[in-house]
Amino acid sequence: MKKAGRLILQVGLICLLLSGIIGSLSLAAGHEPVGETAPVNQSGGEHQTQKYSLSSKPLSTPDASNQPPVIHSVTADPSQLWPPDNDSKDVTITVSVTDPDGPGDITSITYTVFDEYDEREVMETPLPEDGIISLLAQRQDDDEDGRTYTVTVTAYDAHNLSDSASIDIIVPHEMDAGNALILMAGIFIGPGFLILMITLFKRESLPRLFSVSPIRINYDLKGRIVYFLCIGLLALITAYTIFLPIKLNAITFYTGLSIYGLGLIISALVIINRAVMTGGEPLMKGIYRYSRHPLYLAAFIALLGICTATASWICLVLSTALILLIHLQVLTEESYCLKKYGNAYREYMNRVPRWIGMHKTVHN
Repeated sequence: MKKAGRLILQVGLICLLLSGIIGSLSLAAGHEPVGETAPVNQSGGEHQTQKYSLSSKPLSTPDASNQPPVIHSVTADPSQLWPPDNDSKDVTITVSVTDPDGPGDITSITYTVFDEYDEREVMETPLPEDGIISLLAQRQDDDEDGRTYTVTVTAYDAHNLSDSASIDIIVPHEMDAGNALILMAGIFIGPGFLILMITLFKRESLPRLFSVSPIRINYDLKGRIVYFLCIGLLALITAYTIFLPIKLNAITFYTGLSIYGLGLIISALVIINRAVMTGGEPLMKGIYRYSRHPLYLAAFIALLGICTATASWICLVLSTALILLIHLQVLTEESYCLKKYGNAYREYMNRVPRWIGMHKTVHN
């Protein structure tokens, strides 16, 4: 009996020891020990907290069977208010939202507006069905990054669970409209398109359009150097305009655009005058009565317009250097015209300025 009692006691101690080891391993592995129950909520049912990371905001729901709504995106049209004319402008807020429990579970969508200037903040308000809200297009002149409105949209479901997302609407200090390459391209594309239209309907005018061109002129070494320097500098200016932004609200832009437009108009007149010129004589009519080289003059004016529109002194320096080089090229072209047209061109030089001025009367 004693041996049997000791055997039972030893087996019991071994079982107790194994039970302790198993319980320790279970706790270390993160499992609840056998025999413990889940917490009981006030209503007497089981309660389990689940967290959701939606729009970087943790949410919890007391009901595991219900899920909060999910806002997928919020957009604003327009996202920039321009011009800053101190008027209220309509902005359409579009919200893409779903609810795992079905669309009928979404009860409301609200919005708030945080104003950087603390002048026109909107507390939580139901978002209109058409999504249109009103914001003031106004910003301080010294606000370099513009005025920012932050619109936060919140979607609620029947259990008052929610998700939120925000979008910024800006009244910019300056409105970019691309870069100056657009204007630079116009110097080439505008006249080129006009020449194409003329030659399509009047093919015989093509030789007259290029009666005096670098291809026809036999440059000496100095002339060839100047010519290729002009080409290289023009290419450099064109490449540089890629990095020149156009600011629509700057007064320099509208001034420069007017100057630029004048240059294009002059170039159009030059092409039309050349298209109707008669062969064998230097062109002395139309715009050529005020400048011996109006096409170059038009290019100068258009470049000056670009420099003014972008307020770029670097562009101005490069354009000035190009003008000086073209002036040297013009001297070679005039020598060519003297050889080709003789005294007729010499008299023309005496009556009309090289660049711009009034037609002079020469008395014999």
